[in-house]
Amino acid sequence: MFDIITDSACDLTDQQVRQLRLTVVPFYVSTDGEHYLKEGQEMPVREFYQFMVDHPEVLPKTSLPSLEDYETVFRAKAAEGRPALCLCFTGKMSGGVGSARNA
Repeated sequence: MFDIITDSACDLTDQQVRQLRLTVVPFYVSTDGEHYLKEGQEMPVREFYQFMVDHPEVLPKTSLPSLEDYETVFRAKAAEGRPALCLCFTGKMSGGVGSARNA
């Protein structure tokens, strides 16, 4: 048996993540261009989309998970002695998979 690690581009609900026992490494989102928050953790997804509806003049920004974000998760799984499979958003559309590879 192994654990599955993915990034928040998987677009699964919190319930689905719990049911499938996944570990999600979040992307970062910013609504002001300066402060980046972890998607789904520090800024709920629904809140992010509601912001876009309420402020169509503002273009929110996203940023990929860092190498350190993945390293923290990978080290925790290794410390538990748990084999893991990491499934990331395609490298053709995001650099997040590069962070995972480097970690």
